[in-house]
Amino acid sequence: MITYAQNLEDVLLARVFRDQPQGFYVDVGANHPIKLSITKHFYDLGWQGINVEPGKIYEQLAAARPRDTNLNVAVSNVAGERTFYEFPVGHALSSFNPDLPPVEEHWLAGRIERTVTTVTLREMFEQHQPPTIDFMNVDVEGHQKEVLEGNDWSRWRPRVVLTEATDPSQTQVFTQENWESILLEAHYRPVFFDGLNRYYLRDEDRHLAERFAAPANVLDNFVPAQVVELRHSLGEKTSQLREKSAKARQQENRLERIVKDYRAIKTQSQELKEAVLKNAEELQEAVQTQADMRTGAQKKYDEYQEQINQLEQKLEERLQRLRAIRRRLHAREAELGQMMHCVGPQSLKFGLRIARLIHKISELPAKVFGRKAA
Repeated sequence: MITYAQNLEDVLLARVFRDQPQGFYVDVGANHPIKLSITKHFYDLGWQGINVEPGKIYEQLAAARPRDTNLNVAVSNVAGERTFYEFPVGHALSSFNPDLPPVEEHWLAGRIERTVTTVTLREMFEQHQPPTIDFMNVDVEGHQKEVLEGNDWSRWRPRVVLTEATDPSQTQVFTQENWESILLEAHYRPVFFDGLNRYYLRDEDRHLAERFAAPANVLDNFVPAQVVELRHSLGEKTSQLREKSAKARQQENRLERIVKDYRAIKTQSQELKEAVLKNAEELQEAVQTQADMRTGAQKKYDEYQEQINQLEQKLEERLQRLRAIRRRLHAREAELGQMMHCVGPQSLKFGLRIARLIHKISELPAKVFGRKAA
């Protein structure tokens, strides 16, 4: 079972009523529906009952216990109204006592004084007509006597009554002497004290006394609600951690792929860089070779141009000499022509031969140099 109570009260009561799948409870000073609740375990089993809570925490109680009868009043020995001192931070400290309890100051912050309605147990039971009450818890911070005085014990007899038996301000001071006589006179007998609460069993159920022989222990097979909550929280955090771990693994795998791609790109980049450098070297070599070839070609061109200029100069000199020769030949030809008029036929033939020879000589420069003589 899961125990929600402050001092394992629900564990001990579960042992006492272990044979009952259904039952009825009364919780006077019920406070929170879950935290430190004596009745939460039984409500989850299908039990129902009456919860009495005068504080503001009542709204949460009523919302969480729709199957129960929830009363926003206080129980006392007379019906009417009383000043209630409530601590919004520490609901369990709220009471009719105007004196501040000796606890840490932050629990006392914002204390509220307000008037609440009071009823007696007798009036409450007569109005709501409960079935057999299996157990009644009284947790009223020092107001136990007034609560117990207000019941008709001959008619409304819870099988087990448990109530705080220590002073709210001094837990080592026992208070049962102030109110225990009411229960003893109503034929209840004390059967157990857990260090905080005293348990009283009505005489009609004295056979159940043996179930109070030992305090709540490991054999009762219980787990504190805080542990369950921590396990649940741990389970949620574990699930969240697993999700984050899975996401981290995904991120890690993605990062590994990115690193792998980066390395591949880096390798390709290095190879490309080497290829570019190699091509640059080859290009530089080609440019240098081209430059060398251009320099060599320019040098050859200059050499050939020089040779051509020299040849042209030599040709020009030769042409000048040939032109001089031609002028002299023309002069000789003219002289010969004049001589031909003065000589006979034989001399004329000789003169023609001389003229043809001179003509051939005059054509010589054009054939030899491929250009007409000026």
